[in-house]
Parts: sequence; structure tokens; C-alpha cells
Amino acid sequence: MSNLILEVALQLAEKGLLVFFVSSSKIPCADTHDFKDATTDLEKLNTIYRPGSLLALRTGAASGGLMVLDVDPLNGGDESLAKLEKNMERYSRAYSEHVCFRFNPSA
Repeated sequence: MSNLILEVALQLAEKGLLVFFVSSSKIPCADTHDFKDATTDLEKLNTIYRPGSLLALRTGAASGGLMVLDVDPLNGGDESLAKLEKNMERYSRAYSEHVCFRFNPSA
């Protein structure tokens, strides 16, 4: 049986993004401590993944300037997002959208 969360996590890790997993309550999953355990190691990701886990990405300077916005269209997020449309990758889940883009952490 295919697992979409793990498949996407592995694809993102292959692109060089630092990945980790959290529970549905946003607490890091077993065998990890927190975002500092984010990795691009495919074997490690396969080992630490647990069914029901959610995908998380390391952000900020340690990730080379990755920033993620959780866009909530019910509160005007679509309009705000329109101003930031350049150089983004989009991932969606349920009622909101997560938009990833890079910034210059030294600026």
C-alpha cells in the first residue's frame, strides 16, 4: 500500500529539503527530538516514519532560507499571497495551502 506522506517526504529530501515528521498534534514523532533532527537521509526517513505522521520541513537559515506560509483563504490569505507569487512551490492539505519560498537569511 502506497503512503503519500512518506513518498512526498522522500521526494522533498531528494531535492535537498530538510524533512522530519510530527504527530497530528504537531509534536515530533518517536525517534526524533525536534526540527533539529530534520534530514535529507532517505534511509533515516524510512526508518523514523510512522503511519499517521504529518510532514514537516526545517525552515530558516539552517535550511538555506526556506520559509513556509500557511495560507488561510477564509481570512484574506489569498489576497496577501497574491503579493508574494514569485519563486514559490505550493503544497496543499485540507482547507489551507502551504507555500514554500526562499529568502536571503543574511539580508
